[in-house]
Amino acid sequence: MSETWKKLRPWLPKIIGLIVVPIIFYRLLKPIHENWAKLQLHLQDIRWDLLAVACLMFAVNQYFCRIQLWQGVLHGLGWKMPQAPATRIWIKSELARYIPGAIWQMVGRVVLARPYGLPAAVCSISQVLEFTMNLLAAAIIAVTTLFIAGSQVSDEARSYLFVALALLPMLVLVLVPQVFHPAFNFVLRKLGKPELERRLSARRMIGLLALACTSQLWLGLAAWIATRSLLQIPLNHAYVLAGSYCLAWAAGVSAGAMAPAGIGFREYILSITLLKVIPPSITHDMDAPTRVAFFAFIALTLRLWATSGELLFAGFGMLWDWRGMRGQITSRASEF
Repeated sequence: MSETWKKLRPWLPKIIGLIVVPIIFYRLLKPIHENWAKLQLHLQDIRWDLLAVACLMFAVNQYFCRIQLWQGVLHGLGWKMPQAPATRIWIKSELARYIPGAIWQMVGRVVLARPYGLPAAVCSISQVLEFTMNLLAAAIIAVTTLFIAGSQVSDEARSYLFVALALLPMLVLVLVPQVFHPAFNFVLRKLGKPELERRLSARRMIGLLALACTSQLWLGLAAWIATRSLLQIPLNHAYVLAGSYCLAWAAGVSAGAMAPAGIGFREYILSITLLKVIPPSITHDMDAPTRVAFFAFIALTLRLWATSGELLFAGFGMLWDWRGMRGQITSRASEF
């Protein structure tokens, strides 16, 4: 039994994902299918121009926030990566999240950055810190905004909210330089790799965390614009949508080992959260089944919006570093 468990354990998350993800999509698509005739009446006001603007905002966020966050972590570790190759490498590794298996994003970035002279250990550690900052930022915004919104959160979503709240001190502890630096060096010694000489300062970590929070808030604003014609949420209540999206994003990231890019989990948590936190006055002309279908449709639309923004930015990154795409290395990462 012990040997069988050792063989099955690495595959267990994938097996669970193969079972759970179809169930989630069934629960999302079933109300849409059953209430499509009524739902169409409420989808006539959708504005594709606002969706296009929101998609562009998503792509802008990728460059000015997400890539700069990774570059900032690398700079704190004593390495400088050329901007064009860094953009292409980052977005290609991000798209690897859609490949089944939870390791392709990290492994892909290490492999893509190797020809530019970036050490694998530095690249891996920078990704751990980048991921932790993004997760901490999403948890901070989700906890803050949804607690401000009140207790109108579904039981399923509330469990994720409490998990996010419980993660806050642990994620903060991971980012304390006196904690993560010795821990990473211990791992590197065990792997026979050279230890890190540079240490990210607490001031830099706070600045990068602020950048990660700005990124999440910007995405919340973009999601508000994308759904403006459907939800009609006033701008002063856009924080509710931002918090719901951050909570769903964190849930999707947590389920990355079971579902590529957290697909299904993010949409389900977003739909049930919006169902509770969006004021009933906005959907007062819908019956209960149509309201469920409406928010499921919103959640799926925001997934398509995010993926479209990633693909748009991926095209920009490939064109900007066309030579690197063809294997022509014209610049290298430098240590300072």
